[in-house]
Amino acid sequence: MSMGSRSNAGAGETSIIRKSARLVLHTSLATGLAGALCLGSSAIAGAAPLGPGSPPGNGAPGGPFGPWWGGSHHHHGYGTTGIVASAPSGSAPATFTITTGNPSTTDTVDLSATTTFLEPGQSSPGPGGILLGDEVVVFGTEAGTNTIDATSVEVPPARDAGSVASTTPTFTITTGDPTATVTVNLSSSTTYREPGTTSPSLSDILVGDHITVFGTQDGTDVVNATSVDLPRAIDFGTVATAPASSTATTFTITTAGRTSTTLTINVSSTTTYRDPGVSSPSLVDVVAAGHVLVIGAQDGTNMVNATSVFILPASLGQFAPGGHGGPVF
Repeated sequence: MSMGSRSNAGAGETSIIRKSARLVLHTSLATGLAGALCLGSSAIAGAAPLGPGSPPGNGAPGGPFGPWWGGSHHHHGYGTTGIVASAPSGSAPATFTITTGNPSTTDTVDLSATTTFLEPGQSSPGPGGILLGDEVVVFGTEAGTNTIDATSVEVPPARDAGSVASTTPTFTITTGDPTATVTVNLSSSTTYREPGTTSPSLSDILVGDHITVFGTQDGTDVVNATSVDLPRAIDFGTVATAPASSTATTFTITTAGRTSTTLTINVSSTTTYRDPGVSSPSLVDVVAAGHVLVIGAQDGTNMVNATSVFILPASLGQFAPGGHGGPVF
C-alpha cells in the first residue's frame, strides 16, 4: 500500500520511541531489550505464532494464555482437550472421537441428551457445530479405557497468527508452529484493525504481512473471522544498505532475531528521526553498520513504511546479533 494511505501515529508513537529509548540506553537492560525487540520485529521477520484454529491456550492444555473462553476453572471432574478425528452425526445421543496428547491417543466421546455445548458466536450450539479438525475441550467422567461420558463440550474461539499467503481468490495465512495453511473466511461483519490507518479494510492486507485472526473454528484449518489485526511494525536491526543520498526513499536493515531477515525500509517526507546528541537528525544520519529502531506500518513481504527511525548509539553495537559480547539469538 502507498505511504499516503498511512497516517502518522503522532503522540502515541512518540511515547513508544521514548520508552524504547530509555530501555535501549539503560545498559543493564540492553540484553533483555534486544530480546524484547526481537519479539517486536516478529510482525515482519516471522515468529512461532499459534497453530491453526488455536484458541488462546496456544493449542495445548495448560498453554500460556489459558484458561480458554468458558475455561475449566469453573468445571469439576475429568476434562481433556483434543482435535476432532470423527465428527458426531445427528443430534445427541451420539458419539465422536478426538485425538489427544503427545504421543497421540484416540478417545471416544459419548454425548447424551443432557450434554451441554458452548461455542462463541453460536446462539444454540450443539453436536452439529463440532466439525472434523476442530479443537475441543471435553468435560465429563471416564467410562472405560479412552472413553468419556461428556457433560460439556466446548469449541473455543480461534486465534491464529501468521503471514498472509494469499488474498485472492481465497484469503490464507501460513502459521509458524506448527506450520499450516489456514483458510480465513471473511464476511461483511469482519472488522479490521491497523494502527495509523483511519479506516482499515481488506485492501490494507498484503501478501507477506503478519496478522492475527480472531473468530470461530470451522473445521480443519478453517476460521470464520470476526476480526483481523494487522500489528504495527517495530523492528530493531543493523543497517545493511545505507540511503544512497539525502533524497533516497529506501534503505535496508538486517533484523535481530533467531533468524535474521533483511527488511526494506521505505521513508518519506513525513518520516521522523531521533538521534541522541544530534539536534536535527535526518536520513543522512542513517549509516551502514549503524543500529536503528524502526517503527511503522507493514507493507507486504519484508517491507516497512517507516513513520519513525530511532538511530541508536554506536555503543549498543556490542548487544547486536554477532556483536562483541552480545547474546546469540
